[in-house]
Amino acid sequence: MMESLFYILEALCVLVLGFLPGYLLLRLVTRQDGWELLMNSAAFSILFAAFSEFAAYLLNINATWFNLATTLLLIFGCLALMRRRKIAIKVPRGLLLIFSLAFLAIVSAQALIPFYSGAYWYGDWWLHYGLSLFYLNHGPLDSTWFPQHYAVTSRTPIFNLAGAYFMSLFGSAFWNFQIPASFMNIAFLLPLALLAMRLGGNRKEAAYAALFLAVFSSALFTNAYYTWSKLLISLFLLAAIYYYLELRKQLLESRMKWQTGAFFGIYSAAAFLTHQTALFFLIPIGLDFLIVSAASLWKSRSKFPARGWGAIGIALLAGLLIVAPWFAWAFSTYGVDKTLHSSPASLSDVKWTYEFLHDRAVNGEATLLPLFQYNWYSLWFAHASPLELLKCKDINCYGAFYSVTLRFWLDTFPGALTLTGTIAAIIVLFGAIWKRGFSLLRIEGDEFLFLLLLPLSFILGTLSTTMYIDEKGWMPLFLPLLLIIQCFLARAATRWSLLPKALFFGGVLIEFLAVNGSHTYLLFTEQLTKYETYNLPLKADNHLVFAFDYLGGERLLFAFLAIASLAAILAITLREALRPYTGATASHPAPGRRLSRKARTPRRTAR
Repeated sequence: MMESLFYILEALCVLVLGFLPGYLLLRLVTRQDGWELLMNSAAFSILFAAFSEFAAYLLNINATWFNLATTLLLIFGCLALMRRRKIAIKVPRGLLLIFSLAFLAIVSAQALIPFYSGAYWYGDWWLHYGLSLFYLNHGPLDSTWFPQHYAVTSRTPIFNLAGAYFMSLFGSAFWNFQIPASFMNIAFLLPLALLAMRLGGNRKEAAYAALFLAVFSSALFTNAYYTWSKLLISLFLLAAIYYYLELRKQLLESRMKWQTGAFFGIYSAAAFLTHQTALFFLIPIGLDFLIVSAASLWKSRSKFPARGWGAIGIALLAGLLIVAPWFAWAFSTYGVDKTLHSSPASLSDVKWTYEFLHDRAVNGEATLLPLFQYNWYSLWFAHASPLELLKCKDINCYGAFYSVTLRFWLDTFPGALTLTGTIAAIIVLFGAIWKRGFSLLRIEGDEFLFLLLLPLSFILGTLSTTMYIDEKGWMPLFLPLLLIIQCFLARAATRWSLLPKALFFGGVLIEFLAVNGSHTYLLFTEQLTKYETYNLPLKADNHLVFAFDYLGGERLLFAFLAIASLAAILAITLREALRPYTGATASHPAPGRRLSRKARTPRRTAR
């Protein structure tokens, strides 16, 4: 019982530290309010944790005392400087509640998992834990992981440094790492809500619909409890895209602001410093900016606005300040070549052959769509008989009547878009083209960026790796794309009548319950152990203590907390998302509204 209490208490502390440092800092130096403030508070708190830990590593001093000192200094310093600024606080309580409930659900799921398993996913979760221990314990510089010899510089470090920061405060066992990893892995919900509301005409219904689609996505939910950086990149990328859209709008209106440029630069660089695949999003964004800038100059026949140069300069400077410290250390410690080419999946090894392009195409299909289609068609084209298709018991083919739960988990889940999402996305895209045609490509609209971003980012990403990742997909790249697709689905769903809405949300929920239910059943009955030739040995060989082990297999309490949290999220999000669409947006203020002059003015105290 005491272990459960300590586990919940640590989760509460992580939740507070995941918001408070960034919140106080932003309250001190900016005038944000509302949805933007909540998103930026989490993002800046994670960045603060990472840079505090990196400073402790560079100074070669005890990380626990250093991180505790920097945290207390920031908190009390900001409070002291703000004591004369009495500003009304308007935090979106619904968004904060949903986020807190999602965090509780993921942390509770961690307590139910005896080992990680599923969907042909392997040991990156252990690599990130090892990298965090490297920074925390000042490990040997020649440390490597896996037979492929992944080095320290194989992964850019924000996830690992932030994880090491929290472990320095609470403990370095694996279960101590699972809790802050869970926080970082669901922080993407905050920019997702903002981006969906922006694309949905500033309607909160779109934000809540997107939150529902994310929380009840089997791909995202399971990714969130793996201790890897594939979802933290989504936090920074979605935030960067949100601020880029604002910067883009300001450019077209010739009123660019340096604050917008600074946030875009910070989040773009932070995304890259979390995972290198962020580069494949930033390239299309840069291309879009060039197109929009050229169109704006051609239309106005004037010079590029001076404020525009300032905003771009601030963005570049802010980004440089984020990435420079770690790369300066890595270049000086390991050399430029080893730093840039330390990952086995390297751009320098790309071979442009027919077989390579075919493998990349299959990789893309396996990432986007449920895998049973690919495996079934593989046998069909091999001229297998219908009886062979039904009776096949091999783990890599479609056996309809063989171990239904195992087949449903392994073959349906890896297609992260899911059947419901695939069907809905096709209908929405077809309907948009049928109704509006090529007007979707208008330069002034946000759709242009996303129509460019979606295919180009995915193509660049799938071409970038030499590994054949069939049945697994290039998940670090795909998850942000999945979230962007969900933003558009959420916007479309708010305009449907009640019956299509009910079918859509009901289908999403049924798939979530079926996939995660089958996975939970297989884990609880230990049926996955016979197929786990990698994840389970990693746990045993490295003597990892999961939250499940630390809590002594206490399942009843945390099963109740997980189910209750998800049920509460279901009730809150559907109550908002199922509201009738009226087309009016006046009652929905734009996200990120700045404080009014009256609200910013300190109140005079009575003498």
